[in-house]
Amino acid sequence: MLFRSLFSRTVRKAGQVIEAAEKILNHQRDELPEKNLAEIEQGIATLKELRRTGTIEQIKAGMDRLDETAQKWFKVYPNASTRENIEGFFTMAVLLFAFRQFFAQPMEIPTGSAQPTFWGITGHDLRGKPDVKIPTGLEAVWDRWIKGDRYIHVVARADGAITAAPKKATALNLGNFHLFEHQLLTLSPVGPDGLPIPSTEETYDIPISTENFFVHMGLVDESLGQIKKAFFKKGEDIIKVKVSTGDRLFVNCLTYNFRRPHRGETVVFKSSGIPGITQGTHYIKRLIAMDGEEVRIGDDRHVYINGRKLDSSTPGFENVYSFDPKTPPVADHYSGHVNQKVWIATNGRSGAKLFPDGDSVFKVKPHHFLCFGDNTMNSNDGRDWGDFPEEKVIGKSLFVFWPFTERWGIKRH
Repeated sequence: MLFRSLFSRTVRKAGQVIEAAEKILNHQRDELPEKNLAEIEQGIATLKELRRTGTIEQIKAGMDRLDETAQKWFKVYPNASTRENIEGFFTMAVLLFAFRQFFAQPMEIPTGSAQPTFWGITGHDLRGKPDVKIPTGLEAVWDRWIKGDRYIHVVARADGAITAAPKKATALNLGNFHLFEHQLLTLSPVGPDGLPIPSTEETYDIPISTENFFVHMGLVDESLGQIKKAFFKKGEDIIKVKVSTGDRLFVNCLTYNFRRPHRGETVVFKSSGIPGITQGTHYIKRLIAMDGEEVRIGDDRHVYINGRKLDSSTPGFENVYSFDPKTPPVADHYSGHVNQKVWIATNGRSGAKLFPDGDSVFKVKPHHFLCFGDNTMNSNDGRDWGDFPEEKVIGKSLFVFWPFTERWGIKRH
């Protein structure tokens, strides 16, 4: 039968006729008299047998007889083409949902904690750079939809100061879905007493929604953790920034149904129920340790598992530990992993509270995982909130499908 189907269009068409007839028969089985049902079933059975053993002419005759029987007894559907289109739409929706749940789930990288392996949303402050040209027309479309870069330029309409965080707004709400989100930034003139004057404040609509608004808009000096400039005169650039979209990737949801995650793999897990992190979202981190292992982070920026040092020869850590030990750790570059002592000594800011120095040991609980971000100087990870239950893992990184940069493609990190 397979051979005949491959080389005969008539045999393939007969199969389609049988499939369509059986589909309608199942839909109308409770509405048709037994006599009519038997006649249709006999026509289907005859055509099936002819597909296996009959000549091409016999198959064509069998299709004609089945068509006549179907035309005679099947009830006509009103708006049949519309019904078929709707049915096809829902079938495709079910298939896409199944693919998303069990094979490859899309995910957006929201933060920079995995950089430079995966990039989150990043902002590049262009204020004070008059030589940088903001693209327009087709060039802007190319940058936005191919490279994932968009430009935002906001000029002060009047003198004023930033006195409050921006407010989120949406152009369209559909239940739990908020479409076309943007943010409203308010500048207030300051009186002689140094207090804002609310009645004369100016509000600016910023066409982007991001949790780290001040960082991505270039308004904060990250090394100092404070706003670069709060007061603006009329005509000054409040915001002039290039915002690069975070990587969109597919998560492989299938592999871990057949084996456990391996050390060094970048795993995606649900944050719900894990204390100390943002709830209701997904995180992507590199798996460091599991199941009762003892972990410490040496002052040499290497992790030690049960006393064994991880280095660039350890699978999954080829890039993470490729740093020059003479070069201090910096954000957005592979710099190993730092403990709190090294972190503070590098930039004065505190992090990695569960690993205060090179001698501190953290023991992973049974059936738990400990994960760190690759961007060791700018990552909220297991160094602060510890391990989490292994059932939180939903998959591993698979394929960056957008934007179309040098990171596009299958990820083997």
